[in-house]
Amino acid sequence: MSEHSTTYCLDANVLIQAWQKYYSPALCPDYWTVLDKLGTEKRIFICQEVQKEIIGTEDDLSNAVFLLKIDVITTANLFISIFIYVLLG
Repeated sequence: MSEHSTTYCLDANVLIQAWQKYYSPALCPDYWTVLDKLGTEKRIFICQEVQKEIIGTEDDLSNAVFLLKIDVITTANLFISIFIYVLLG
C-alpha cells in the first residue's frame, strides 16, 4: 500500500448520522471496518470535543467509539499541528 500524507479530522456527524441513519453496523458493517482501518493507518482522527459529544449520549455508538482505533487529538494539539503545517507549507 502506498504512503498517505493526508490526514482527515472527522466531524461528529460522520459518526452519528452514519450510525443512526445510513450505515448502522447491522446494515453496513464494512463502513465501520473501513473507519477502523483508516484509524489504524493514522489517516483519520477525531478531536476531543467530538469524542465528548459522542460518549455523552451513552448509547451504542458511544460504546462502539471506544472500540474504533481512531486517535483522539486535543484541540490545542490540533491547532498546533495546523499552525505548523501552514507555517512550513
